[in-house]
Amino acid sequence: MSSRLLQVAEEEIRLHSVKFTMDDMARKLRMSKSTLYQQASSKEELIRMVCEFSMNKFTKEQGKILASSISVKEKLLQYCQLFVETFWALPDGFYKDLEIHYPNIWEDWMDFKLEQFENMIDLLEEGVHQGVFRPVNLNILRMILITSTKNITDADFLKEQNMTGSDAMQVLEEIILKGKEK
Repeated sequence: MSSRLLQVAEEEIRLHSVKFTMDDMARKLRMSKSTLYQQASSKEELIRMVCEFSMNKFTKEQGKILASSISVKEKLLQYCQLFVETFWALPDGFYKDLEIHYPNIWEDWMDFKLEQFENMIDLLEEGVHQGVFRPVNLNILRMILITSTKNITDADFLKEQNMTGSDAMQVLEEIILKGKEK
């Protein structure tokens, strides 16, 4: 798998969600479709490759954050930023398209995303133990995060608010981490 292939596929996904064509891919890569199909046997496989690349990249960056010697609060802030950059870097309708057209890939992506919420809760627990964060019911907070991120990144809601998924997630992050205090 070439990095150029993944780069062009990510670009196509950003522009067209899952509605890009392999013809467009081959043209942009300046290769024949048969050569393209040697690297990715189907559009579904190509989309899976892009998602797996993103998950692996996330895991690598997450490891760096968790292993660093910075404060737990800074780790949480960096983790949240990584979360936004990874899960909301794609077009707002991408996840709905993925769910409809490639449900197995969508399910794998959602399972991975839910695992990352668990890691976020672990950081919050660590912060509570260190006295950095006040104790709250972390099970409720987990559910708030999961349901909020799903609902506020709905394509119709975002269009109505004139926001991107990344914009909405940054607002949620600010509210959750900083509260409403002045």
